Amino acid sequence: SHPEKYRATDEGTINNTDDNGEIKKSGPVFLTQLRKDAIAEVCTNYNGFNHEEAVSFASDAFAVWTRARHSSIPDNYADSVVECLEKIRRLRTSDGHPIIVGAITDGNSNPKNVQGLEHFFDFCVNAEQVGVGKPNRKVYESAVRQVFKSPYLRHIFNEREELDEDTLEELVGRWWVHVGDDFLKDMVGAKALRMRSIWSKELVLNQKEGQLDVGKESGKKDKDVGEFVKEITSLKKIEMTIGSDDYLLDSLERDFVDATAMKFLGVYDIISEWHNEGLGTSLG
Repeated sequence: SHPEKYRATDEGTINNTDDNGEIKKSGPVFLTQLRKDAIAEVCTNYNGFNHEEAVSFASDAFAVWTRARHSSIPDNYADSVVECLEKIRRLRTSDGHPIIVGAITDGNSNPKNVQGLEHFFDFCVNAEQVGVGKPNRKVYESAVRQVFKSPYLRHIFNEREELDEDTLEELVGRWWVHVGDDFLKDMVGAKALRMRSIWSKELVLNQKEGQLDVGKESGKKDKDVGEFVKEITSLKKIEMTIGSDDYLLDSLERDFVDATAMKFLGVYDIISEWHNEGLGTSLG
């Protein structure tokens, strides 16, 4: 199949242009269909299936893979992830309601389908549902719209019946905390809607492939933030040297990250502190 079939329906995203001002092509977004089509093609081209048989087999095979994928997720948790979610789930608003917890993902997994995680999450938004991936603002807007109609959050949206893009960005702000481990897709993407952001580094501390070694870039401190963000979008993976005082940490992290959690349980500590500040109480 033509690769355009699986790409984002809207290429508009953060710094998504090359040096000539041309729109860069994104990677695949519709991963479910891509994988099903790949299986079906193998069936028809190499195993003697007709089209209908191949499509049916691909659908069944993908369903088996999806179940196996979700069942394996608990074996790959970050340390203390369940403890962290349990503590977050116990937080309450000023009128006694639990805070809303959701997932935003570029993949097609859903924590509500993972045994042991399902009761922690109120909703899940993924790239396939929206037609674009992070950091495109439409993914985040879709997540906000998931909670827009919640009766005990009506005051956040000033009792509005409809929510346009400008209003969404203006009102969400400090009420929404986005937690992620990808600097560009999570931190930069969330800040486009003025969300509070927590950079969770536990799962990325040891990533090396395709890293941007900022220590070696120390002689290039004359580039502005916009140029630096554009440069790092071309890398498959980005690693920021932990503890360094380089340009990247001093500029990008300060501009886009409100708090950093080196361990996952630290996410709760940060959210709890902000939550209590909002309630007008102390952590003690």
